Amino acid sequence: MDKFTGILAINGDQSSLNGNLLVKSGISDPAQAISAATAYLLNNGFHNGSFIIVLGTQGSVGNVNVIIMSSALHPAADADFALGLSKAKLFPEARKKLKVEPPSKPKGNRRQKAPQ
Repeated sequence: MDKFTGILAINGDQSSLNGNLLVKSGISDPAQAISAATAYLLNNGFHNGSFIIVLGTQGSVGNVNVIIMSSALHPAADADFALGLSKAKLFPEARKKLKVEPPSKPKGNRRQKAPQ
């Protein structure tokens, strides 16, 4: 089983990841497998634009590239993603790629200049 990461795209009852249509494993009818994958994702709190980790295998249905999904994870459930966030704090280019805001600085603790 492989791990695929990226931004989830949902359009109607179809969902895709990195240009690959997502289909739910264990369902032989392709149309039902496509809508079942989207229903599974929506029922587990994912939405269009979510960062997602999909566990499954790459394949094809006819000439369409698919990921046969057995499960999906939210990024916080994956230690590799947490490591990526800590790198984003250190490297601004990684922060831009992961779309992570830098930590905010407290406003009330500024030093005042001494009068002269």
